[in-house]
Amino acid sequence: MTAMNKVKAIFDKLQSEPSNSHILQQVILHCKAHKGNTQVCYASLMDLLYSSFPQADNPKEAKYTSKNIPDRYKLICKLITKTILQQCKHADEDKIIFQGASSHILHTLQTIHHNLQTSKKSSFIPTDVTPIIRNSSPIKLASQANKTNLNSKEAIDTNDDNTYLGGGAISKAVAVVRARLNLMTFVAHADAYIHISNWQICQGWKTFSRIFTSQRVIDEKPNGTYMIPIFSGNEDAGHWTIVIIDKCRNFCQGWHIDSLGCTNPHPSILEKLEKAFVPGRGQFRWHSHTSRCQTETECGPRIITTMHIVESSISEGKSTEDAVKEASLLHIDPIHYSAKSVRLEAALLVDTYESGMATRLNRRIPQTASTETHQIAAKRKRRKKSLKRHKEKRARLSQNSTVDIISLSP
Repeated sequence: MTAMNKVKAIFDKLQSEPSNSHILQQVILHCKAHKGNTQVCYASLMDLLYSSFPQADNPKEAKYTSKNIPDRYKLICKLITKTILQQCKHADEDKIIFQGASSHILHTLQTIHHNLQTSKKSSFIPTDVTPIIRNSSPIKLASQANKTNLNSKEAIDTNDDNTYLGGGAISKAVAVVRARLNLMTFVAHADAYIHISNWQICQGWKTFSRIFTSQRVIDEKPNGTYMIPIFSGNEDAGHWTIVIIDKCRNFCQGWHIDSLGCTNPHPSILEKLEKAFVPGRGQFRWHSHTSRCQTETECGPRIITTMHIVESSISEGKSTEDAVKEASLLHIDPIHYSAKSVRLEAALLVDTYESGMATRLNRRIPQTASTETHQIAAKRKRRKKSLKRHKEKRARLSQNSTVDIISLSP
């Protein structure tokens, strides 16, 4: 923004004095002449703009080379060149080109300033928001600590009603839930949907289960509640849902919670989840379960609050089915449902993230060799042993023949 303000001042100064008309023409010709170059010719452009720089920033040298130009001047030259070339597409007269460039810089500055003010407002925690979750621990912690602002960018984005939530906020929420050390709940990372799409059934559980970033899950496949965030659509306007699976030995039951009211994700994902959790003769049953529909674009915050509710309910001794009912928010009257409260609940949860909560696998998973690979290795081993025995036999025969020749000699 500082560089843009200086570019705006340079444009205004060049247009304010009629004697600078030849400089306007030279600047435009300079930008057009070096249009195809990968680097801006800083030295020649700085010589043209020397008189337009503020006196406090005006260096003593009258001539410039590429070595003695500071980076802040290079950034100004880049902005001037790009803005002038953009306006040359819409006008031919020098004054109109510079007027359009000045207006473009001013509009960009106003947009950035508005976005900064909006982000500052979204970081403020309103005091009139009613907790949407029963016994909300994030709201309690914020009120006890007299907290009034959100600190992390992901938390601010979560609380902003004009932002589509990305994987960064979901990842931090997953880390917070994992850090609670509940031995009965396991949460997949935010990019699990990509891993599941690329996973093949023949790869087995050890490859699939890496989405939970837990060595215990990979080695033991324990019973418990598994939560998997699912993203669908494009990056600009996608949709977050979550799959919850209750595993008990060879029997699994699953729910798909969608804040738009749908009950089934993509069929291929359902099939892969079934094959991953119950590859043999076990049984997998999907339950059709609706949830409270979202009123704004709060599908991302709804996923975060769902993970929080399910984990808290399981830690209190409730069943997975009861936890899913609680997370669906159907017990809340539509009149009292507030997307603002959901976003704040999720934002406060994300804001409790600390760098030490990030979990990684400490070692690589050894890949199990196939039967064909074992057969090839066994053949190579037998071949090596056979060659070794053949060499030893030839050595013994040659030694015996030498002894016979020596004994027959006079």
